[in-house]
Amino acid sequence: MLSDIQNLVENDLSVYPESTYKAFIIGEQPSNGARSPLLWNKAFKAFDIDATMVPLDVKQNNLSKLFDKLEIDSTNIGGCIAAPYKEKIAKILGKNNLIEEASNIGAINNFFKKDLKSNKFFATNTDGEAALNQIKELLTFNNTKITDLKEVVILGTGGTSKAVAAYLSKQLSINCKIKLFYHNKHTIGYFYPERKITAYKWALKEKYLITADLIINCTSVGTGNLIDICPFNLDELIQQHASKKLSIYDVNYLPSPPKLIEVAKLKSINAIDGKGMNLIQAVLAFKNSTSNLLNDLSISNIKKAMLSEN
Repeated sequence: MLSDIQNLVENDLSVYPESTYKAFIIGEQPSNGARSPLLWNKAFKAFDIDATMVPLDVKQNNLSKLFDKLEIDSTNIGGCIAAPYKEKIAKILGKNNLIEEASNIGAINNFFKKDLKSNKFFATNTDGEAALNQIKELLTFNNTKITDLKEVVILGTGGTSKAVAAYLSKQLSINCKIKLFYHNKHTIGYFYPERKITAYKWALKEKYLITADLIINCTSVGTGNLIDICPFNLDELIQQHASKKLSIYDVNYLPSPPKLIEVAKLKSINAIDGKGMNLIQAVLAFKNSTSNLLNDLSISNIKKAMLSEN
């Protein structure tokens, strides 16, 4: 199986075992530190499933060819989608094969087969559900409920941003304002008509940050080549912000904490990064992709397996 797709990926697949079943994480460079293979492979071992999650570093022009090969292989149970292909692969699979909120968001992070004999993948987005779980936990430290929020600012309009906005919007009070800040406006779309989500140019963000109850960073600022950068000036925000109950959530987790969360905590701002979200989305995705192999896996048992030391 791996040798059949080697010519479509950039990393060396010969270092991975030829197990009975395969799962994949597909992105621009997931072989360079993606956490999902570590988590999934721990869970496979814990549940005695002869399977391996393999990272696939793929160039955009090979995505369609890769999925053509993956779909026809009954040993492939699915896997995860990493940046920057969450929206591109959603289009490849087609709207009719996207589950739940993913069809509204237009971005996916988990693909799977409802039947291993099928040659068609379905897909969903576990990012939004996982982020919502973490945001609710974050707010409890400020004695705040999600329905208490009056204004939420989301930085970025990529696939993760859309997932967070879609799930979050269904939990907020109808009077709560959601504001997104973008670099490329054409990436905005797929939101619920009953919820007005206003988009602004990136350069205007400081004007609105000072009135937000919750700020969510869904950009790559604070990781990768931007590891030492904050997406906005925290000192200026603190000086101008009227509320003492500001919360900040950053979906990034490499490094943990990213710069924004590190600085926010030094300034006693209620803040967490995306490490917990990354774990929960992996648990949900693993459950979806292994449903054909083990039907009775609970969320708590998968989480325990992924966090085991073995």
